[in-house]
Amino acid sequence: MLLSEFLDQESNPHSKAGNPSVKCNALYKTKNNFNCYLTASQAIQHARHLLEKAQLILDNQIDDAVIQVWNQGESNERLYLGITKARKGVRRKTPRLA
Repeated sequence: MLLSEFLDQESNPHSKAGNPSVKCNALYKTKNNFNCYLTASQAIQHARHLLEKAQLILDNQIDDAVIQVWNQGESNERLYLGITKARKGVRRKTPRLA
């Protein structure tokens, strides 16, 4: 099954569960990277959400789905998890300016 077909189903488990999030102990972001510090209980909560999304993909045999982990906002210290369509091929390279 494709992710688009799965999401079109009215009562799919992902739509019911939504995109869970975990509050981080600390989250530092720069232009080139981010560092996330999780307490043991926060790490377990994050791992459980990650496993739930992975199991959802496997149980529903969604061929083109991946798990997305993201953060939004300059001062937001939460990690969000969801599913999205997998990228095809390698990452597109931007031309270097001389």
